[in-house]
Amino acid sequence: MEKLLRKKKNTGASSELAKVIGLERIDKKWLDKHPKLKILGIAATGLDRVDLQECSKRGIKIISLRDYPVFLRTINATAEHTWGLILSLVRNIPWAYGHVLKGNWDRERWRGHDLQGKTILVVGVGRIGHKILAYARAFGMKVLHINTKDKKKLLTLLPNADIVTLHIHLENNENYFDKDCFKKMKQGSYFINTSRGGIIDEDALLLALQQKKIARAGLDVVRGEPDKINKKLLKQPNLIVTPHLGGATFEAMEKTRLFIEQKVNKELKKYGI
Repeated sequence: MEKLLRKKKNTGASSELAKVIGLERIDKKWLDKHPKLKILGIAATGLDRVDLQECSKRGIKIISLRDYPVFLRTINATAEHTWGLILSLVRNIPWAYGHVLKGNWDRERWRGHDLQGKTILVVGVGRIGHKILAYARAFGMKVLHINTKDKKKLLTLLPNADIVTLHIHLENNENYFDKDCFKKMKQGSYFINTSRGGIIDEDALLLALQQKKIARAGLDVVRGEPDKINKKLLKQPNLIVTPHLGGATFEAMEKTRLFIEQKVNKELKKYGI
């Protein structure tokens, strides 16, 4: 999603001053094509795709959803997608569907598990983590939660969790969930990440899947997406991956785009536009 903001009168005066984007990669090459850019609106929370140092050097103001936590609490898309992955894993939905497409109908083979009574560990209790805790309680689950600063406590909680789901920022959390974490996970548990791919040690995840330390994993984000994805990881039969769909609903994308456009247009007034 990239939208050029223009004046109501089509003079083109602001066409080089401001843009609103989604998950596009903003690097020096992209910025060179927009030499007059002064305001960059980002209808997303993650800034890992943006060369912030280069933007700062050029005096470009960044306006992102991360700056508006109250508004973000009205957006449910990523939390709902996370719950969809959880249900898909514990009820074998993608695998059962593939089985039926091949002309089979073996009900016993794809018997799943109830969520009621199971324990979920939510790592990162921001706006999405809070929603996941609410969903879990509605399903009758036992809930555990932790923020990222207490890694020692995380390692003590992991053996108790049937499901572990990550909801943390990438900044200062590169490879946060590492081999020690996967080793501590409960045998046969489930793992979900809808945050950013870089917070996981993917080699450790691959090993945990291959050794069936964890039963299955569901990812909406992977390291190097979309061009440099670990293809060996993608081939694991006990893994499902979606292409960064967390926030990609018609409702959420329209709402966030309009919100950021309003903020950018307000900022443009400082330039007499």
